[in-house]
Amino acid sequence: MCGITGIVGDRATDPELLSRMLARIRHRGPNGQGSITKPRLAFAHARLSIIDLSDAAAQPMTDPETGNVIAYNGEIYNYREIADEIGPAPPGMSPGDTATLLRAYGRWGVDCLERLRGMFAFALYDAARDRVLLARDRFGIKPLYYRPIQGSLLFSSEIKSLLSTEFPHSANLRVLAGFMAYRHLDTTEETSFAEVRQLLPAHYAWVDSAGTMATPCRYWRPPAFGDRRFTAADARPMADSLRDSVSLHVRADVPVGSFVSGGVDSSSIACVADELLGHGSLSTYSSILGDAQQNSENRLIPEVLARLQSRAHNLLIDGKTFVDDLTGAFDHHEEPLADASMYAHWKLCELARQSGIRVVLSGNGGDELFGGYHVYIYSCIGSLLATGRLPAAVHALRRFRANGWGSVPSLLARVVHAALPRSLRALIKKRDAASRLRETAFEPLARDLHFYYEQADDRLTETFLDNLEHWTVPPFLHYEDRNGMAFGVEIRTPMLDHVLLEHVWSYDPQSLVAGRPKHALRLAMRGIVPDAVLAQPEKFGFAAPLDFYMQVDARRFDECYHDVVAACPYFDVAAALRALADHRAGRVVQSPLWRVWRIFSIALWHDRFMRKAWA
Repeated sequence: MCGITGIVGDRATDPELLSRMLARIRHRGPNGQGSITKPRLAFAHARLSIIDLSDAAAQPMTDPETGNVIAYNGEIYNYREIADEIGPAPPGMSPGDTATLLRAYGRWGVDCLERLRGMFAFALYDAARDRVLLARDRFGIKPLYYRPIQGSLLFSSEIKSLLSTEFPHSANLRVLAGFMAYRHLDTTEETSFAEVRQLLPAHYAWVDSAGTMATPCRYWRPPAFGDRRFTAADARPMADSLRDSVSLHVRADVPVGSFVSGGVDSSSIACVADELLGHGSLSTYSSILGDAQQNSENRLIPEVLARLQSRAHNLLIDGKTFVDDLTGAFDHHEEPLADASMYAHWKLCELARQSGIRVVLSGNGGDELFGGYHVYIYSCIGSLLATGRLPAAVHALRRFRANGWGSVPSLLARVVHAALPRSLRALIKKRDAASRLRETAFEPLARDLHFYYEQADDRLTETFLDNLEHWTVPPFLHYEDRNGMAFGVEIRTPMLDHVLLEHVWSYDPQSLVAGRPKHALRLAMRGIVPDAVLAQPEKFGFAAPLDFYMQVDARRFDECYHDVVAACPYFDVAAALRALADHRAGRVVQSPLWRVWRIFSIALWHDRFMRKAWA
């Protein structure tokens, strides 16, 4: 929806500082900017108009009855229902979700967070208490960063607003080490910048007028899994629950589009949205590869588009502008990029904006709610082994094999690992990290890295929680937000709805992954999504072959790699250059693609944020 930034404390009287902070996030809100300053308080807002396009919805917004002020980023999808409960807005006040949130706080205080269904990050000045409330949605769909400086607290939707030569910044080597070893980012409140932190999802925190931030409080946790088995009879209620979420996520005063990758998640969202909005009403966005690079998901995009009869926008990702686009993408992401799917997504967001669409639905979160990655298979069977249910484990192994999920030896190796005690698995991961961090400045940090964050009696439950709260959802939401906002496009994620999550996780997790990932979702979407999409075994996501991109203009990529690596203090330069040479020579065992890319990604991040002057 937009971007927010502000200052609480002594520096709030510095108009140049606030102006610079707002300028850094202006791309998030191309429809207008605004600010408000009070003693020891300054809020600024860059507006992307989605709900209530009138000037009455401009921000920062003041409640005429309480004097409270809000700077808010996101969408409260159930704002109409909340407004009905609160009653009519004062004359002249917007009927939209921003004003409704402001009035909801006036009615219920911080308890209003429990009633919100949507994505949000906001700063709200409580006039009666002379303090500021910072809050973030349950899943962290919308970002909120903060930095204490000289008797003040700075906050913003993006890290760039918090960087300045006046306030020097440095790299957080522990976070970079976690990325190099495990591809982890956004796993905790730490960022790649030592001085900058993020408010965690499902948390709020109070900031007093001196800019002192209290310990953040958590207001929501994912529910415990239920023990009832998911059966074919439960498919219809599951579909209805997803439909309910999508119906809220298509609320907008502008046209709505949808991503379509050919996979189960994006196809489910697009097909349900098509039913709700009217057949043929969606604009869809898909990345298409050439014939030689196509995967099975990519080949199914035409079947989904034929079902939708949408205004299809298909982007041929040929990689010709890959190197040119990288610096802009890194400047927006502010953290190292994990893989090329984020680049394909970047180009699709650019295409959406060019076609005049401000809101796009995404299938993000489907894998984490329903168990869509291979690791769920290993954890599913490993959990049965760890609890002594050998016949059930053998039966599950046979079912996964019957559905085409890998060879028995490869499955068994991973299943045995999943069945090991947590302490032993953690030790194996630390040894693996030490190996991956050799010949880098990060090697001494290997013993301090965490891989497993959540603890539960059941291995499969742990996997669900780790993916939702640490491994995949946070970094994927990070790149969706940055990619969309770079072009003034709001991305909505109907799968990441707490009411839907509570329904899905009311079942036994083993029955959600019964012989195949996303078993429950596949059953629920029968008759809605094309059968071929539901039947596909593999998962690919947005078409984005990194090795192909690196080869399209290999000379320019290699030159860029050499330049940034040579200037980066975190790597043994000779070893890092040898990694690229080995990979180019086909010695992928010595130098796998992930290693080359992570070295390059960290080095390019260092070039953009540690070497570049941020005045």
